[in-house]
Amino acid sequence: MFIPLVALFILSIVLPAISSYYFNLLMRFIKVKRGTILVAGALTVWLAYIFFMLPWIFIGEDMPEVRLLSYILSLVGLLILSYGVFRIYFDWREVIK
Repeated sequence: MFIPLVALFILSIVLPAISSYYFNLLMRFIKVKRGTILVAGALTVWLAYIFFMLPWIFIGEDMPEVRLLSYILSLVGLLILSYGVFRIYFDWREVIK
């Protein structure tokens, strides 16, 4: 029972790392200069997900401190993502003018 959970946990760590690499390549291909901001935001949200899942995987119960830390990391990650989207929008708006 424990081995499949660890395998799924490792898979959920590896897949976002691979997708962020290809996302960064795609952003370079379409000439978006703010791709690193979006990757940083996505990695922060991913880190929050890891902190949110760790107590249930290794301890088996919830820890309020870790849950609060993961909520704060999620909020920071979403703020970074929002900032990146706004920067891309304003950059493209200037190009279109």
